[in-house]
Amino acid sequence: MMEKLHERVSVRAFFDGKGKIIPLSIYWMGRNLKLLRPDAIWREKIGNSLRSYFSVSDGVNRFILSFNHETLEWRIEEVYSAG
Repeated sequence: MMEKLHERVSVRAFFDGKGKIIPLSIYWMGRNLKLLRPDAIWREKIGNSLRSYFSVSDGVNRFILSFNHETLEWRIEEVYSAG
């Protein structure tokens, strides 16, 4: 089942200083969820703002996360869950 959320979320991420970003975990719905390595990463320019998108999983659910490079804000855009 897919659910569109577009809600702010706290993310612990690795930034390598060369533009590479890897989300490691999210704090969502009162729980800290460790994420597996992203299976897809893409970028979009929306107006003057650059956004990076990440398709990641915690082993149970799949999340589409976005990172706004201008505001430094993370969001869960979509969640795919079984059932």
